[in-house]
Amino acid sequence: MADELVLFSQQGHAGIITLNRPKALNALTFSMVDAISLQLLAWRDDPTIATVIIQSGGGRAFCAGGDIAEVVRIMDASGLDAAQQFFRHEYRLNWRIKNYPKPYVALIDGIVMGGGFGVSAHGHFRVHGAKTMMAMPETAIGFFPDVGGTYVLSRVPGELGMFLALTGARLNGEETVLSGVGTHFSGEQDQAAILTELSQIAPGDHAFDAVRATLDRLCPPISTADRNFAGVPARHIDQLFQAGDYAAIQAALAADDNEFANQQLARLNGMSPLSLHVTARQIRLGATLDFAACLQLEYQLVRHFLLDSDFREGVRAMVVDKDRNPQWRDELVAAVDNRDAMLERFFSPVVEPLTFDWTGL
Repeated sequence: MADELVLFSQQGHAGIITLNRPKALNALTFSMVDAISLQLLAWRDDPTIATVIIQSGGGRAFCAGGDIAEVVRIMDASGLDAAQQFFRHEYRLNWRIKNYPKPYVALIDGIVMGGGFGVSAHGHFRVHGAKTMMAMPETAIGFFPDVGGTYVLSRVPGELGMFLALTGARLNGEETVLSGVGTHFSGEQDQAAILTELSQIAPGDHAFDAVRATLDRLCPPISTADRNFAGVPARHIDQLFQAGDYAAIQAALAADDNEFANQQLARLNGMSPLSLHVTARQIRLGATLDFAACLQLEYQLVRHFLLDSDFREGVRAMVVDKDRNPQWRDELVAAVDNRDAMLERFFSPVVEPLTFDWTGL
């Protein structure tokens, strides 16, 4: 099945990963994650491969995330440990991408969220097109921004990362590059032409510099004079989302009586309160951790969310039944004392930590 949902090929000196599940917006299944991870191992030691490139095979999305409905099905059929394995394999793949010894290039045009963020944002080069729509909307399904989001979003300049993590706001291609999540903007250019030029770069110690020079030449520069995101200046986002925890951010939004603040507060009021409190703490903590430690934190959070959270209800309401009317368990964080205790519990280890290596799955 993975051979159909994700395709592997070689063009010149480039190993090419093509996500090939357009009807499902290229959402990553367990088998797709494993297939990509094993292929990266094979290309890592292949002397004919200089660069690895990941792209979509067409449709509206690069990759709209992991197949969370599959996670719930695994949990129902085989239990928590089996569902946890999906995230183990996915986070190990994220680590391999981040630490890949050859240039890893993501060619992105269309929707990129969740698991799609995980297989692109940790690459050395992230090329976004004019149709990019990047978001991390996990709080809307009672989850949290994982797949290394702890690391990336906590390092976005100012408070933009906190804003994106909590609200699930969308960025276009230029905004994604301005934020630092992307490295290049291809505009309306056909990314197939970029792939063709990259595939001509020969293996060797110069490959990283050659890829960078090629992308700098092919991708038009974008203006950094006005750093506006979601229609407002970055400095306004910084002011509203600079507090240390979600309760204080919520209060800041309520006290700032303007259209943007009111819109964000209304959006957040429809999301899982537990997810919002956990996510704010997660992003603040992520700024103090290296990449591997961020994945370890997420791996522990996953278990807590599978055990006791709004995750199942969020998947039901937003993905399965699609009634968009989740019934969140507000009582989990309603009282300050209970909320503090709940957060402490969610950030305590409950499963064996991940191991990161280049062996098997």
